[in-house]
Amino acid sequence: MITSLEQLDALSFIIRDLGRRHQKFKVQSHQFALLEQALTLVLARRLGEHFTPALSDAWSQMYDEIAALMLEGLSQPTESVA
Repeated sequence: MITSLEQLDALSFIIRDLGRRHQKFKVQSHQFALLEQALTLVLARRLGEHFTPALSDAWSQMYDEIAALMLEGLSQPTESVA
């Protein structure tokens, strides 16, 4: 479980590789913003009043950090994606 953005350093190579692996699904960079909107909406609906502005901001910051790492991987050239 990630409880802090500082922990992303330890997982960054895995997250970049996950982004690289998404090449085989033809994922486009603009789709990350759409996914963030969809996931945020689901969280807001499921958590209701517990989805506070502070939690929304924390979620958005975490998503942005992870998406940035995945986008780095997505843009990496690859010989073959298994």
